[in-house]
Amino acid sequence: MGGFAASVLIVDCETCVTSTMRAILRLKGHAVECAASPSEALKAVEGGLRPDLLIAEFVLPQMDGVTLAERIRGDIPGLPVIIASTGAADFPDRLTERGFRVLVKPFRGDALNAAVNAALAGSQS
Repeated sequence: MGGFAASVLIVDCETCVTSTMRAILRLKGHAVECAASPSEALKAVEGGLRPDLLIAEFVLPQMDGVTLAERIRGDIPGLPVIIASTGAADFPDRLTERGFRVLVKPFRGDALNAAVNAALAGSQS
C-alpha cells in the first residue's frame, strides 16, 4: 500500500472530483470524508472530525483553500495539507512556504496517491 491508512478530508465544490478522489483513496485503504464547501468542512471539524490529512481545492466559495486550511489547522495543529487546483501551479512557492503540498489538476490517480503518501510521511517525521 505504501504509507498508512489515514483519515482524509476532501473539500471541493465539484462532486465529480470528490467522488473520484474518494474512490481512488478508498482503494488504498483510506477513510475519506468529503465536503462541498468550506463551511461544511469547518462544521465537520467543529463537530469532532479529526482527519490525518486535508485535501482542499484552492478556488472555493466563501474562502480559498489556503484560508480554509489555516482555519482548520487552528483546531488541528500540524495537519498535513494538499492544495489541489489548476491555478495552484501559478504560485507553488506561496503554498510550500506555508507547509502545503501542491497537486496540480488535472492529475492521475498515481499522482494523487503519491501526494497523499508524501504528505502523510512528512507528518510522521
